[in-house]
Amino acid sequence: MVDVEIAAPRQALEEHGTPLALAIADALGRMAETDLDPDERAGIAAIEARRAALLEDNSFVAGSETLTVHDATRLASKKVREARLLFRLVRAIKPKVAIELGTNMGISGAYQALALKLDGDGRLITLEGHPGRAAVAQGTIEPYGNTEIRVGYFVDTLQPTLDELGQVDDAFIDGHHKKEPTLAYFEQILADTRRPGVLLFDDIHHNPGMDEAWDIISADERVSFACDFRRIGVCLIEH
Repeated sequence: MVDVEIAAPRQALEEHGTPLALAIADALGRMAETDLDPDERAGIAAIEARRAALLEDNSFVAGSETLTVHDATRLASKKVREARLLFRLVRAIKPKVAIELGTNMGISGAYQALALKLDGDGRLITLEGHPGRAAVAQGTIEPYGNTEIRVGYFVDTLQPTLDELGQVDDAFIDGHHKKEPTLAYFEQILADTRRPGVLLFDDIHHNPGMDEAWDIISADERVSFACDFRRIGVCLIEH
C-alpha cells in the first residue's frame, strides 16, 4: 500500500533533483518496519521502551503541580510514525551540527541522536524552556553521548547557541506553536544555516497562525524547496 502522505512529497523531491532532495526522497522510500536494519531496529526499540516507561510514570514533572510525566509524554512527544519520519530525515541529511527547539521528554531528541550515532558523527543541541521536562529528557538522551540539553526560554538560549555553533546543518523547530515566534526562529536559524541545509517545522497546521507561518516560510525565495508532511514541514536551504 502506498503511503499517500509520503508518496507525493517523495515524488516532488525526486523532481527537484538536487543531491540533498534525492537523498531525502530515497530515505522516504524506506519508512516501513521491514526497511530497518538490525542496529536501527534495536535503537528504536530502546527509545520506545523508554517511552513506555515514561507513560507508566504518574509522578509530577518537577516544578509543576498539574503536569505528570505520563501526560507530558502522551500529549507532547512525537508519535512513533512521526518520530520515525524524523529519524529517516536526519539519517538522510547527515548533519554535523543539529539543533532542536522543544525537548519535552526527549523522545524526538533520542530519535535524532540515534540517527546521528548510527551515521558515526554529529552533535545535537536541544533547547527546552521547562527545567522539569529537561530533567526527565536528560535520562532519555543520555545514552547517546552526542546530545546536550540547554534550559531556558528560546529568546534567551537560541541566539547564544547559534553564535557558539557558528553554523548548523539541520534544525527541528517544535516548541512555540504561534505565527510570529515561528517566523522569528526561521529568520534567526536561516542566517546561520550551512548550505545545503534543512529546516524542519513541526505542527505546521496546529492552528491558523501556524498555517500562515508555514505559507510564508514555504514561499520564501530563500527556501529552494518545501514539502508538507501534514504535521512536519521540510524546507531545503540550498543557496
